[in-house]
Amino acid sequence: MKKKDDNKKDNDKPNNNNKGKQSPQAIQAQQNKKIMQQQMEYLRTHKVVVDWKELEIPLDDSTKFRSKEPGTGFDDKGNIKRYSSEELKAMKGDSNLPGYEAKPEEIQAGHIVTINMAKSKTGSKLIPTFIISTGTYNSPNGKSTTNKGGSPGSKK
Repeated sequence: MKKKDDNKKDNDKPNNNNKGKQSPQAIQAQQNKKIMQQQMEYLRTHKVVVDWKELEIPLDDSTKFRSKEPGTGFDDKGNIKRYSSEELKAMKGDSNLPGYEAKPEEIQAGHIVTINMAKSKTGSKLIPTFIISTGTYNSPNGKSTTNKGGSPGSKK
């Protein structure tokens, strides 16, 4: 049988039931540290080049233009319109291409684009099958081309 003093000593000891368990904050800090180490290793082993080049890409009548995000429309009160799933499906079009249908004039200087190239029907040269605008970036002349809240190509 334990004496009262022995019980008191047991209560003064920290609870060791959580040995080996870490708090969520400690786990998050370890994950962040690991990600930072991976990014630093990537930067040490890879050369990152940011350079602007003007390209002339011959377009074909069959080239499709797409936008990563649907264009922003406004309702009767001037608020940004929220599209229903049916409207978004209609804006996507019938194709299996990524993004939403766009017009050539909606893609402007400063837009970041992904260009999918394929050989032409004659097989003599590469032509773009589709061009998708994935965002905007500052142009080489230092002027921002980011259009907050507007559709691709819109100017504010």
